[in-house]
Amino acid sequence: MSKEMKIKNLTPDTIKRIQTNPKLFNIFLEENPGFIEKIILKFTRHDSADFDDYYQIGCVALWRALDKFNAERMGASTFSTYAHHVIFND
Repeated sequence: MSKEMKIKNLTPDTIKRIQTNPKLFNIFLEENPGFIEKIILKFTRHDSADFDDYYQIGCVALWRALDKFNAERMGASTFSTYAHHVIFND
């Protein structure tokens, strides 16, 4: 299960399962902490007091991106690009 939950390995079916199951989203977050960290480090340092706040905002933004993403229309290969844009703009 872990390998298919990595953001770079997502298939449209996996995205749909994550969208309908909050427990899978938690697993998805646990498997991809670096994805959010990489984006928020553009705004703050890892040891900054703001890091945790930005990380939480990034998690919410990732949930929103996943909720709004249409895997059938856009294809799984573009989810990471879409999610990056949503997180960066929050």
